[in-house]
Amino acid sequence: MCLGTVGKLIEILDSETARFEVMGAEVTAAINFVPQAKLDDFCMLHAGAAIAIVDEKEEQIFKELFYELLEVNKGTK
Repeated sequence: MCLGTVGKLIEILDSETARFEVMGAEVTAAINFVPQAKLDDFCMLHAGAAIAIVDEKEEQIFKELFYELLEVNKGTK
């Protein structure tokens, strides 16, 4: 299963790539699909690319669901 995540844009490297902060880690992703993205925007990241800009509320919901999923998964091992 492939899972997307949400990251905060912290640095634009060039016209095609940017660095994102994702739950404490830094990742580099393509920004071709969101050329209007700017610093501090939250973006949905999937398969090495930013595919949509999301608002801060959506980012919070994603983070809560992700941690909930981790807790559920702990109980299945």
